[in-house]
Amino acid sequence: MKTYRCSVCGYLHSGGLDFHFCPICNAMADLFMDYTAADRGKLGNWDITTVRMIKAMAETGEPFREGKGTSRIFLNMDDLIFRPAVLAKLPLSEMVEVTTEVVLGKVAQQPVILETPILNAAMSYGALSKEAKMALALASSQVGTIANTGEGGMLDEERELAEYLTLQYAPGRFGVTKERLLLADMVEIKLAQGAHPGTGAQLPAANVSVDIAATRRIPIGQAASSPSVHADIRGGAELSEKIFELH
Repeated sequence: MKTYRCSVCGYLHSGGLDFHFCPICNAMADLFMDYTAADRGKLGNWDITTVRMIKAMAETGEPFREGKGTSRIFLNMDDLIFRPAVLAKLPLSEMVEVTTEVVLGKVAQQPVILETPILNAAMSYGALSKEAKMALALASSQVGTIANTGEGGMLDEERELAEYLTLQYAPGRFGVTKERLLLADMVEIKLAQGAHPGTGAQLPAANVSVDIAATRRIPIGQAASSPSVHADIRGGAELSEKIFELH
């Protein structure tokens, strides 16, 4: 039986190419190549991206940093399976009107009422362009959810376009002022970051433009480092005090 290899992700398929797309990375079937016995045991084909990464690490002696997320393939929404309610929670009649409305801060003086219970992830200006931040803010208003500033401070355009906006209170405290806190609909205290927990965050000096420096309240062209922990939050009691302080 013949074996083919996806030239994009390396997926191996035995049998005929009776499909149109790679089941792992969705690359076109035309990109599959013959995978013969002579190929087995090799380290694989080094594409230009991999070569560039290795060269950069060799030249700098540091890990390669790049945006756009991980190259690993994860499950997506199409892979979710929901077990239907049958007894503990009885299913509703088709005639019953349902809603996805969610209230954040039910006992707060100014609760946030969302039409769609999906939150934008916290991504800062600097990690994303101004145009991307504006697009996320506008989209959050259109679908009835809440945008998030990330740890890079609040853009004026972001505040104008987002019906609801979360201001992130991160260890670096970038762009966190009384004025900005009062403009926020919700405050998110950042305790960790899933992409690199326990290591803090850093925006390279080359990325700190005039606009980014103004938004973050930092010098132009100077690297912005955010600690991994808050200097004044070391436990549950101090976290409670901080919440009361920001209230």
